[in-house]
Amino acid sequence: MKFRMTKVVGWLLYGFYVLGILLLPEIGVRVYDRYGSPTEAKPRYLEVSKSYPHLQQLLRDTHLFELGYHDYYVYSPRPVSSETINFTSYLEARHSLGVRYSPDSVELNVAKEIIWAFGGSTMQNLETDDQLSLPNQIAAELNRNNSFARVYNFGAGGFQSSLEVAKFQDLLRRVPQSDWPTTAIFYDGFNEAYLGYHFGPATMQQDISLKMKDLVDRNHVRLMMYAGSEVASRYSAFWRKFVGPSIEMRLYGSQEYPDRNNVSRTVAAYTTNVSMISGLCSHLHIRCLFFLQPLVVIKYPLTSIEQEVFDSFDKEYVKFVQDFYKQAAEALQREEGFHDVSHILDGVEGSHFHDLGHVAPFSGIPIGREIAKLILRLH
Repeated sequence: MKFRMTKVVGWLLYGFYVLGILLLPEIGVRVYDRYGSPTEAKPRYLEVSKSYPHLQQLLRDTHLFELGYHDYYVYSPRPVSSETINFTSYLEARHSLGVRYSPDSVELNVAKEIIWAFGGSTMQNLETDDQLSLPNQIAAELNRNNSFARVYNFGAGGFQSSLEVAKFQDLLRRVPQSDWPTTAIFYDGFNEAYLGYHFGPATMQQDISLKMKDLVDRNHVRLMMYAGSEVASRYSAFWRKFVGPSIEMRLYGSQEYPDRNNVSRTVAAYTTNVSMISGLCSHLHIRCLFFLQPLVVIKYPLTSIEQEVFDSFDKEYVKFVQDFYKQAAEALQREEGFHDVSHILDGVEGSHFHDLGHVAPFSGIPIGREIAKLILRLH
């Protein structure tokens, strides 16, 4: 009997020992998340954001950001509220469409301009707070010139013109005509070139399309592996930080096939989308403006930080992006509403870029002001 009790105690101690080993990493990650650095961020982003006073709060608030499913254009931000980042609900549907809050927008009943702003993550602008975001700076500048505007920021990370066409059309179908925009802005270039080079013309973000492919192809084993990892990530900080990302990368990591020869086809896809949107806007009497956005490989001169970013890219990729911009600008120079603003940050003091196209917290001010002045000149 005594031997049996000793054996049971031994197994219990062994169980607690194993459990302790398994729990230590989890406890360590949770303690670090609570009392350590609020989140990781790219070193170059931290470098160009040194003078921004709300950086730590912004990094914490970014973790609240979530996406929801939508027909036709697949996904969009969900409504969320925080100190620096807010998305308000625009459409009540199965998943509400979140619109980045532009605090300087006027109320709809006094607005002279209703502006819908489309683009990828650079229009969404999570690198800064609501006040300094690019679309809000457009609203602020228009208001200073008595052209009172209500700006809806429909920017979504990973979007390029093909998804924006679908989103724009779907919104027009769902929104009362009285709420249609007087002006629609399409701010592109970054994702057109990036996706065109790495995955092919008119492609969308690969990690999302590959998951949708498995769903349609009924690849249940891969989906179950991914779903199981996501469930574990919901309850385990260690899994979420160290295991989940590896599994997702293994299952849905980017299947890149860089092709330098995709330039002309990528330009053709972009210019076709511009023409389609332009024709639709003309028919519906909406002023549509297309902006070829600034990128670090286009800007001149570069600061030392920006030069580091530039030098980090493969030369073939840089050449592809530069050629895309040159050919797109030439192809669309006679397109009504098209504007090449890729050099808008040239000569503006400070470092703006921390990667190909994402900018520092204060960079939305000069970009937004120049776009607003262009809109004012068109009145």
